[in-house]
Amino acid sequence: MKIKLHYKSISEVIGVDDVGLITLLDEYEQRQLNIVCDKFVVDQIQLRDMGQDLDSHMLLPEALLALLHPTEEGKAFEIFISSVHKGEYVAELRMENDGHAVKLRAPDAVLLSIITHQPILIDERLMNFQSVPYQQHSKSMALPINTLSSKMIRKSLEKAIEEENYELASQLRDELNSRKDERS
Repeated sequence: MKIKLHYKSISEVIGVDDVGLITLLDEYEQRQLNIVCDKFVVDQIQLRDMGQDLDSHMLLPEALLALLHPTEEGKAFEIFISSVHKGEYVAELRMENDGHAVKLRAPDAVLLSIITHQPILIDERLMNFQSVPYQQHSKSMALPINTLSSKMIRKSLEKAIEEENYELASQLRDELNSRKDERS
């Protein structure tokens, strides 16, 4: 079972250089999925959010998409978030005509979704595991530990130890150790 997601917002993470946070919502706006991204994707999405004076058809992503010639009956491809690997969501661009798929970073998949006005699909089990309830006016955001980079986890681990939050420190250490085991 697939769940449709749509782009809600992007924000920069205060106190962390060159990191943004993309918020996707399910179609009923009951659950949200937060995706960490780099500054380049933040800038690209913000550029398109401003929109009105942007001649976007000459930007590289839009120009390449024009080559795909989506059919009049529907879309030429599907955007699907398939997994989490080493702290990053993995997405797939699946061609409708032949089923061919290529992997891409989830933040790039969100940018593609914004450009094409297509929903992003995600497996229901993955969404249930990774998402949190959506609270429209919330001032904070929860992120699953498995979607943070190792660098971010190490910084959080240092802070948890400083603040004597040993339960959180233990969880963060376990996540770092599981990533080391994956490399072996």
